[in-house]
Amino acid sequence: MRMGLPVHHLDAMLWRAGWVMTDRETEERTQREVVATDRWIIDGNFGSTMVIRFPRAQAIIWLDYPTWLAMWGVTRRVAHEKGRVRDDMAQGCPERWDLGFYKWVLEFRQKQRGHILEHIRDFGSHARLVHITRRSQLPSALVQLECPTS
Repeated sequence: MRMGLPVHHLDAMLWRAGWVMTDRETEERTQREVVATDRWIIDGNFGSTMVIRFPRAQAIIWLDYPTWLAMWGVTRRVAHEKGRVRDDMAQGCPERWDLGFYKWVLEFRQKQRGHILEHIRDFGSHARLVHITRRSQLPSALVQLECPTS
């Protein structure tokens, strides 16, 4: 729990052992069940289902890191966690080197940033937007969310 709220990791909710993704119906149903509750934090991207989460969100924390920083983070994470299942990942999905995932990260900002902005505008404009572009911004942003100013 963070800020007294239950945390739901999309990767843990939507992947199955052996790196098998759940079907679309299950993906949507699972997220609808979480957002139907009053209080939650959902960690993850899954752009196609932002339309489910954003309308019910009070705050959206957007980690909009430059590609080099995202690649550094993934590389560091894999180097430290290789072969282990992270706490925010489904059982049976150990951290691994995955060229397809690296390609996705390399192309993500160019291909998806515009879609994220559209989803925020169309489905999350009521929510407090916390736009993080550097890792150093994250701690103070989280403190502000925990203790909002009037």
